[in-house]
Amino acid sequence: MNTKRNTSDGNASNVGNEFDTNLPTEHSYLGHMDNLHGYTLYDEGTELEMLGLHVDTWVCPGHTLPLYIDYHREIEVMRQYMTGTKTFVLVCTKIDEPTGYGITMEIIEATSEADNSLALKAKGRQRCLIINKKSHLTFRMGKMVVRILPDIEMSSPLFHSQLPSLNKCRVNVRDTRSLVKNNKFRSYDAAQLRWPLWVYNQYEPHMLTKKIQHLLSAYRIEHCAPSDPIKLSYWFMQNFQLNDDERLKILKLNSAVQRLKLELHYLQMKRLLCCASCSTVIAKQSDVFAMSKDGIQSNYCNPGGHVYETLTVSEAYRITLVGHPSIEFSWFPGYAWTIAQCGQCSRHLGWMFTSKILKPHKFWGLAKNYVLLRLKPSGHTSAIKRTMFSSFFGSAACQESKPMAIEDTTPAMSPKPIGLTQSLVAGRTIAAAAVQPGDSCEFGSGHYFALCGLGGILSCGLTHTMVVPLDLVKCRMQVDPVKYKGVFNGFKITLAEDGTRGLAKGWAPTFFGYSMQGLCKFGLYEVFKVFYSDMIGEENSYVYRTSLYLAASASAEFFADIALSPMEAVKVRIQTQPGFANTLREAMPKIYGSEGLNGFYKGLVPLWLRQIPYTMMKFACFERTVELLYKFVVPKPRADCSKGEQLIVTFAAGYIAGVFCAIVSHPADTVVSKLNKEKGSTAIEVAKKLGMAGMWKGLMPRIVMIGTLTAAQWFIYDAVKVWLRMPRPPPPEMPESLKKKLQAKGEL
Repeated sequence: MNTKRNTSDGNASNVGNEFDTNLPTEHSYLGHMDNLHGYTLYDEGTELEMLGLHVDTWVCPGHTLPLYIDYHREIEVMRQYMTGTKTFVLVCTKIDEPTGYGITMEIIEATSEADNSLALKAKGRQRCLIINKKSHLTFRMGKMVVRILPDIEMSSPLFHSQLPSLNKCRVNVRDTRSLVKNNKFRSYDAAQLRWPLWVYNQYEPHMLTKKIQHLLSAYRIEHCAPSDPIKLSYWFMQNFQLNDDERLKILKLNSAVQRLKLELHYLQMKRLLCCASCSTVIAKQSDVFAMSKDGIQSNYCNPGGHVYETLTVSEAYRITLVGHPSIEFSWFPGYAWTIAQCGQCSRHLGWMFTSKILKPHKFWGLAKNYVLLRLKPSGHTSAIKRTMFSSFFGSAACQESKPMAIEDTTPAMSPKPIGLTQSLVAGRTIAAAAVQPGDSCEFGSGHYFALCGLGGILSCGLTHTMVVPLDLVKCRMQVDPVKYKGVFNGFKITLAEDGTRGLAKGWAPTFFGYSMQGLCKFGLYEVFKVFYSDMIGEENSYVYRTSLYLAASASAEFFADIALSPMEAVKVRIQTQPGFANTLREAMPKIYGSEGLNGFYKGLVPLWLRQIPYTMMKFACFERTVELLYKFVVPKPRADCSKGEQLIVTFAAGYIAGVFCAIVSHPADTVVSKLNKEKGSTAIEVAKKLGMAGMWKGLMPRIVMIGTLTAAQWFIYDAVKVWLRMPRPPPPEMPESLKKKLQAKGEL
């Protein structure tokens, strides 16, 4: 085609090396085209006979479709219609369906020369219902009868109830900013009606626009989104990662308010971008960004006539490259493209675009037809084992592989899309229960982490409060071993001096302190597992899982001890200093009055020395013990165990972990107890005074207490997950990709 243009000099118009996002919208790779003037809109409800075209892509009203046609019959048909109305229908449903939905398209630019090819650009105008497909002209063109669908523009639901006396104070609602200015007056208007203001806000077009733009800010693409409700509803349908069924549901709606409400629902659903062939995760939704002023997902055409709806992302994972970079027919002037394929199954996925001059220097274009959109998390336990850390995103190094026998895989030539598989066989194979249909939350979501924190509050707060009598005797043995010579002797002396009520001393600071600690310990442990796993990738998350447990638990406990320290100081004073105070309300003012804020945190460093090793052992030992119990002790797979049997395994693993926890943290625990009793002392001074033997006093009651405590905590935490219908992790398994690597090396 002699109209093709070399785009290697496209960076000339990019000032300061920043890519001009207007360039992709020009589709300059198609060559020079003449403008065709006109703007055709049909009356709503009108029935017309039009040319229909099916190109296996979507174009919403207001967006552009580039086409390159080299089949002589199609060129002849298209030129015939160009001399008339210059409009045709883009079919948005399957080509073999007799009816369906489509978009009226108007040709706005086209090549003028009458050779053996035709390049054109068409703009989406209106939605239409396909009533009848009358005849086929080519395999993808035909005559059809369509009805133009209405686009109802709804005003504010409070428009007809506005108080006339406030009209001079109002600002006309043109955008979300003016809506906020009117919010006070809207509440006055709503007061006259039956329902509260928030009900009417559900149907306020600009309020829905504001909500969607706020949620889009999480993906840093809100600047691309228009503020007009109707335009935004179409922009979202064109740009957001939706499957064809979701798009069709939106397309059928006649009101922007209805479309925005449904889009708001879709926007709150976290998605993953996976290979359509093997379901390997290749990108996160947070990786999307706009390289075109039209948005993050636009249509581009290659010389073979294939139209690709291409999504631009800043990062892609588990991708291998084929061939060498080329600037020919580049959709992004100034960038060279390289074929990108799935590193797992070698399926073509899109292209990597690179430039040494322009910024960004690298990004990826993913062909939407080759990408499977999957909710995060998704799947059933029988089909997919989700990774414990919600880490699909370990970045695989992009390695250039030998060219394969791939047909049509460049922007110029790419393979026809295969059918999207519904199988959810991902490469995610480390422990985390897949979300069942009855689960109350998504694994790794904010809701999930919040419920984990609630489980931590119940498990730590309740269990530590239950063992307050044993904890009291243990603390007194540590600070006064001469008087309290043993566990039974300690209970005997405490009952004789303080009575039965004396055994409950310090229950209030114990309950509140360890509840706050549990919130941070368990909640943040889950957060840090996801965060660290995301950093090191799926395979490393499995190979170094023990180190991952240790790092995540240590990070969580660091913050948990800051929350615990004030109450721990109060508890120890109440339990070990007779006459100091009997209640939390009495003890806190005394400590603050005599020592200030430092009195609550002077034991923080030894508390870290005690609790961080304890928690690292607690979580790492528990996780590995559960793994070993299911592997060597439990006679059947975890999936075949009932929830009751799983909780028994949880309790056993928790007790084993608790024994080790008590041993590694006991010396620091003794120092903390002694330190909080003695004013002005430091941890080093207390440790020297106690000596090695003194720091191990009270170990046996601590083993009994901590073993029982840890087992109970894990049991309650896991039971809370069952009760709240939360995702629960199965034991980890080696990822398939790692298995293949080890098998190739002969190590497996």
